[in-house]
Amino acid sequence: MKKYRAFDINWETDGEEVELPTTAEFELEDDQDPSLEGADALSEKYGWLINDFDFEEISIFDHFTKTEQSEILEIARMGLAMVFTEIAEELDISDEYLNKLQEKIIKVTDEG
Repeated sequence: MKKYRAFDINWETDGEEVELPTTAEFELEDDQDPSLEGADALSEKYGWLINDFDFEEISIFDHFTKTEQSEILEIARMGLAMVFTEIAEELDISDEYLNKLQEKIIKVTDEG
């Protein structure tokens, strides 16, 4: 399942004055096209057809503040560091090589 945020929704109301959202969220199966099935999902939810809308996929991180996102990434880094340390000990990998791997992980997660 993937979750999407629809925005700039242009509802077909046949000229009726109806209060409908201009943004809304919907979920679809991974193989469904959000530009087609998204309109159907929103129409089913609100009972009105849609002329047009834009959408974006919602990441799990969208539900967290920037501070929370940073904390989650830091916890993930610490977990990876612990895993790499255990692997390094098991495979007798040098500390220097392990440090290089950890630096790359930090660089990649900072860019993402």
